[in-house]
Amino acid sequence: MGELSESIYNDGYLEQAQRDLQHLMESTGWSLEKAMEMLCISLEKKDYYEKKLKKRC
Repeated sequence: MGELSESIYNDGYLEQAQRDLQHLMESTGWSLEKAMEMLCISLEKKDYYEKKLKKRC
């Protein structure tokens, strides 16, 4: 996969995972930490999602 294609793919993946996290938190009342744990979000990505989702609030 080319560098640009990989970047577009990763952006789409990250956006979908962010929507999944937000939906899970809203539908269950779980904290961001619990939702990330249940979706098996890697440690490397946790900071990214914390910043993105806290920015929206």
